[in-house]
Amino acid sequence: MTSKGQDERKRVRLRQLNLDGEVSVRRQVPPQLHTSASICRGQLTESIEQIAQRVGVEATSVEGIVDGQGLTIFGPLQNGMEIFIAGPVVSSLDKDENKCAALHLPDVPVAWAYDPRMLAHIPPVDRVPEGPYRLQRAIEALQSAERAIQFLPVELQNRENSACDGAGAKGLSNMAVEESLRGTETGPSWIPPRLATLDEIALCHNAELYRHFIEEGTPLPPPLRTDVYCNDQTSSVATRLSVGAVIDASRRVFHKRPSFAFCLVRPPGHHASADTPSGFCLANNVAIAATQLLEDWRSEHGYTMEEAYSQECGVQTVPALPRVAIVDIDVHHGEGTQSFVEMERQLMYLSVHRYDNGTFYPHDPRGATSYVGQHRNICNVAVNTASGDHTRCEEVISDLLLARVVDEVFLPRLQKFQPDVLLLSLGFDAAYGDPLGKMAVEGGFAYAVGALKKMCLQSRKPVSLVVVLEGGYSPESVAKGVVGVAHALCYPADDAVVQNYSTLRTPKTWQDLRSRLTRLRQKRQYETTRTASPVLPGVPEQDTAKDTSQHTTLPEDDVLMERHAKWCDKLINRVLTIHEEANNSSSM
Repeated sequence: MTSKGQDERKRVRLRQLNLDGEVSVRRQVPPQLHTSASICRGQLTESIEQIAQRVGVEATSVEGIVDGQGLTIFGPLQNGMEIFIAGPVVSSLDKDENKCAALHLPDVPVAWAYDPRMLAHIPPVDRVPEGPYRLQRAIEALQSAERAIQFLPVELQNRENSACDGAGAKGLSNMAVEESLRGTETGPSWIPPRLATLDEIALCHNAELYRHFIEEGTPLPPPLRTDVYCNDQTSSVATRLSVGAVIDASRRVFHKRPSFAFCLVRPPGHHASADTPSGFCLANNVAIAATQLLEDWRSEHGYTMEEAYSQECGVQTVPALPRVAIVDIDVHHGEGTQSFVEMERQLMYLSVHRYDNGTFYPHDPRGATSYVGQHRNICNVAVNTASGDHTRCEEVISDLLLARVVDEVFLPRLQKFQPDVLLLSLGFDAAYGDPLGKMAVEGGFAYAVGALKKMCLQSRKPVSLVVVLEGGYSPESVAKGVVGVAHALCYPADDAVVQNYSTLRTPKTWQDLRSRLTRLRQKRQYETTRTASPVLPGVPEQDTAKDTSQHTTLPEDDVLMERHAKWCDKLINRVLTIHEEANNSSSM
């Protein structure tokens, strides 16, 4: 029998056994929230963690799949079967079952940008954390989302999505500009990939330094910093695709076609300055896009920036210069982006990042909270952390801290600045489990995007939002974060899945620290037992009291959470005081 005939027999047998189709899924603990999941050959087609989130079970603590009697299901699943997910429930869902009881359709159209050629930018050694799999995994997670068909354009739904042929590499034609601005008012849209030009990249970077890299594809000239890698051809293409995507997304949303966009790009950009690629960043995607919006205005109206500023001070005869705000939510300070923004008063830069008194990368003193820039358009929230110290472990970037920074620091500054476009540099390296950030953010990413989206929709004048991927070096954390943010961007705030992704959770770093302290205690006890010996005459006994003091037990989470909330209060108040004093001094 031919292989084709054998395959057909297998399909018939699977249909007869009902191993393809859908199963009904509930959580084991009441209230039993409900969803459905597809099966193929008796197996779930998406991860159990993704399904768990939809029914309000902690995704990281799933205990297994059980039947109605609570017995573990070991065999294949069948079409129409009802199964239950065992595991601890998400606390916020427990408190109000009706709050998360409804799923909604997308409430805003979103434009999407991605090109698989960005994945060809590959580090020379496996130990480099900024690799293609972090973005690839995010794309796979989006495509596997239950409602992907609702919020993704067809070009991104297709797992076999091929790269474009490179048209536009030598310049952006008028037709390409029109295409980049064409969107849909009713559903998700696709931003056609294109390669940014040297003129565009030279808006922020040294043209001579980048010329051969952009026009010929050769690596950037040495010496390069050790935290940067650059390959022949592939790195140039990935960089130009990333810059082109963010420029075109920014142009689209500026013209409200549509008002929201998500750029899934790499390499990241916020560390790159005019002459220095750094921190895995080769070109500053967001800074170039912001500068391009100002340049577009100048070209359209025939004014230099100096003339435009004088117009602002006098009688307005042309539309006002666009105002662009860049919000940087990444565990690292975006010193590259800040260097461009602080020279241009039509731009504003707001960043929350781990600082540790300047000892955390990029070690730039201009990342301090006290640094506000020449035009007072820099708003840094520099966080000194101590997540690994049992005496200060409440000092960690968490969901609560991120939410409060957005609500109490960023939103008031943005409302006062009144931007036309908001560019969100979003890195997921503050996520719990990230090997570089070592922080505790989970639902805070989706919460932040939801809060910024709400501001854009409710602002006195229309504000557009572009989300741009920056860092994040745990592929699974990036994937989970991207999916959560995508839902928060596309769906209303009262959507069940959005609320689940936006839940503010207790930092899991505390439980990790407890486990580490337990292992250290066990190790000491083991070593003490092995080396125990009778006390010899003339040899003083060991000070056991000191050794016992090292066996620290961490307080319970509710105690730590109370300490954490007080620490957040102190940090937020300090930031507000510093910025208020700086702004008052500028007006004197």
